[in-house]
This record gives sequence, C-alpha cells and structure tokens, in this order.
Amino acid sequence: MCLPVSDETDVDIPPGLADLHQTRHDVVAEVMKAPKRRIDNLITHLHDSVHLLLMHATLVEDVRRRFQRRWWQSRMQEFAGVGVGGGMTAFGLYMDLPMQFAGGAVGATILGVGGLTWYNTVQLQNVEKQMLTPAQLSSIFQQCYAREVSEADEFTASLWQRIRDSLPLSLQQHDGLSSLPSTSKSELKQLQNIVDEDIPALRRLASPTKVD
Repeated sequence: MCLPVSDETDVDIPPGLADLHQTRHDVVAEVMKAPKRRIDNLITHLHDSVHLLLMHATLVEDVRRRFQRRWWQSRMQEFAGVGVGGGMTAFGLYMDLPMQFAGGAVGATILGVGGLTWYNTVQLQNVEKQMLTPAQLSSIFQQCYAREVSEADEFTASLWQRIRDSLPLSLQQHDGLSSLPSTSKSELKQLQNIVDEDIPALRRLASPTKVD
C-alpha cells in the first residue's frame, strides 16, 4: 500500500470533506508510527524479561547460599566427630593403653558419626522442604528486596507476583538444593547493567532527540 507523503496544506478541501480528510490524516499518522511503537514494545518486553530473570536469579542464589551454609554446618559437625574419635584412638596408642580402648574409641566414633550423619541428613531434608514453602520463599524475597518492600515499590511487587508460583517448581527440578548451580556476583551485575545502561541506551536510539 502506498501512503501519500506530499504536503497537502495548500490543497483546497471542500468543507463537507474536512472531517474525512482529518480522519484520513490521523490514520496515516498512526500507520507511520507503527514501526516505532513495535520497537518500543520490544524494548519494554526486554526490560520486563531482564527484571524477571534478575529477580529469579537473585532469589535462587540466596536460597542456594542459605542451604549450602546449613549443609556445611552439618559436614563440620561430622568432621569434628571423626577428629575427636581419631584423637582418642591416637591418644590410646600413644599412651600404650590396652587395645580395647583404641577399639572402643574406633567403634564409638563409627557409631557416633554414623548417627550424626543420619540425623543431619534428616534435618537437611526438613530444611529443604521448609525453604521451598511459599511462606519461606516470601520471607526470602522480603529480605532480598527489603528496601523496595519498605517503599511499597509496585513494580517489584508485580515482579514477585509473576514468579512466586513458578519459583518453587524451578527449584524442585534439581536433584536437591545442594545441586543448584551458583550464580556469581558478576553475572548478577551484568544483568543489572542491562537494566541500568543497555536498555536506556536502546530507548535513546529508538527515540533520538532532534538537535536544532
């Protein structure tokens, strides 16, 4: 379809056709704006998608770090148990105590560390289930975005509403929280740079300012 581009300000228009001509002019103007609107829509979609990805990555990384902290606490307890048992065994051998003492120390260590490992495994399973509950994930969100929550930021709240149902499902797709891949600070910063620098630059390119 060909659209007229010539200047029609000098053309005499019959009074009865003035409204029709103005309507035609408005329609042509809107059609000519369509490519720019499409670009604006794409940039807006990119803006929302990056914000969603950034929030999702931030919350998943926070969940992973919390669980990893508990996991290492459990492992340290078990290592400490092995160290105590090994120390008692070495002490008995060094002091030339009866072999029953060393054997008892080894047996007690095996039973103690084995029981502690089982207990910690059960506790970690409970911690993982608790972390995947909506209430706990909501608490983590409020802690990660404390400033935005205190300021009642509607955009941040809308992002959370959009991902809060899919976040537990995403976390459950992995073989336990201990297998979650880590997200580095540099990767999160790259996403933030897209929001703070790249997207505004795209908007400026899409709507260049005319310089007289």
